[in-house]
Amino acid sequence: MSHYDNIGFTGITDSQSLVDTVKRVAPQAQEIGCFYAYRDPSGAELWIGTAEEGVYAVEPYFAGCPQRVWITTVQAGEYGNGTGFAQVWQNGTEAEDGECTDGDYPFIMDIPDIAAFPESTIGTVQTVKVCAFAQSAECFADQAAYEASQPEEGLKWAAQCFFPEDAFTDDSDAERPYPPAIALFAGFVRRAEKRVNSFTGSPFYYCEIDTYGGTWSAVYPIETFERTPEIGSIIYGEYWITGRLADAPEPSPPTAEKRRFWQKNARQINVN
Repeated sequence: MSHYDNIGFTGITDSQSLVDTVKRVAPQAQEIGCFYAYRDPSGAELWIGTAEEGVYAVEPYFAGCPQRVWITTVQAGEYGNGTGFAQVWQNGTEAEDGECTDGDYPFIMDIPDIAAFPESTIGTVQTVKVCAFAQSAECFADQAAYEASQPEEGLKWAAQCFFPEDAFTDDSDAERPYPPAIALFAGFVRRAEKRVNSFTGSPFYYCEIDTYGGTWSAVYPIETFERTPEIGSIIYGEYWITGRLADAPEPSPPTAEKRRFWQKNARQINVN
């Protein structure tokens, strides 16, 4: 499965199926800078990067619960496709010598449109809309069931915990120029819904998870759970993190000429 499955864009298995999807959403996409954004009533979004040569990026996105963060770094992605990432501190408010001193934990979040996340935000507190796309997840009926799943010896995970992947990697690894926007976290389910992507007709799960440091939005492919998680249950999983500034510019309807241009020039693209 790909991250597209998390928000009901099923059937995207290769470059051609992705191109076909781009062409089909074109009449409903809105323009923002060099991107076009399709926003589904379910909350699912596709951010489509364009240039003279055609389409070069298709990023899945979901505007999740707002988080207050201290911005440490903002950087364009390694592929030069209009995306990027930010390193931030959850609930950070103060810094010394440019380093946050009071945040709960740092994490990396990928950004679908880096142009809307200016470098001037570095060293400031911002509100971001972040969503966690599950790469794997397990649901436990209650805290007792969750604790029973923990190993008898060794490291045990709290019912509310959050660990960025970088906490388990070597910062000196020269082969990792682009930090992974991946985190492991567990928390209590405060909201859970089965939503349907109106474009594809495919369902997916949307949950709000009360974890360490705040309440996070998370989306899951429909195959992840047998049924909608119960309120009060605990979900533990590995997630890809993506987000935008809460006050970032909003898309607007493109001209007919521009829409025809990027429909015509959609080319082979890599699947996320």
